[in-house]
Amino acid sequence: MVFVEVAVGSDHNLLLLNTNFSLNKVRRPFRFESLWTTEEECHRIITKAWDQEFVGSEMFRLCKKLRGCKDELTVWHRNNFDDLRFQIAILRDQLAGIQKENENGFNADNYVKEKVMITKLEDLWQKEAMFWHQRSRVNWLKMGDKNTRFFHLSTIHRRQRNQVAKLKDENGIWQVDKECIAGVIIGHFEKLYSPPHTRDIEDIISLVDPVVPSGMNTALTKPTHLPTLEILRILFL
Repeated sequence: MVFVEVAVGSDHNLLLLNTNFSLNKVRRPFRFESLWTTEEECHRIITKAWDQEFVGSEMFRLCKKLRGCKDELTVWHRNNFDDLRFQIAILRDQLAGIQKENENGFNADNYVKEKVMITKLEDLWQKEAMFWHQRSRVNWLKMGDKNTRFFHLSTIHRRQRNQVAKLKDENGIWQVDKECIAGVIIGHFEKLYSPPHTRDIEDIISLVDPVVPSGMNTALTKPTHLPTLEILRILFL
């Protein structure tokens, strides 16, 4: 982080570089992982979640199925792909142990195990590369396990760039606490989108010739029957 300090004794401002800056933990949004498409289990989970029956409007049933599909995929990902680095490390250690045993002489069982482990290790490397490639948002590089570190650093860099560490409130005071920063943002948009003060404009409106018939105006202004708040609650809570 770079802070611009006050100019003292010079017409130049002092730039203070802070290299010890940690990221705030934020709730990760749900996203469909591209690595899921490499597993047949993904298709089965989506089909099962989509075949569930719910009672309600068409939009309500759609939202429930999307929510159920999201929950099932999240649990499946957590149980199988949430620790790819740990799985790779364990498999590499096991592979090193088998290769060390092979130095003492040929063993048919170890030979088969080694081939299986190498295949599985390559698959995990590919999944890890897909995982970080999706988060890096770098489209001009071809996906590959050799670029996994680059994808990871690109993701970390983007998170650091997008994070709001300080924010000046309407009184000119810098807020650094994340709850205070959130309050400044909320207050700004509440003030920005608050309804205007009541004004008497009946005289001006009386000079405007009506274009929309009264029947059409009634149809346009009638309340909707779509349970919007309920649908939003199902999708995002």
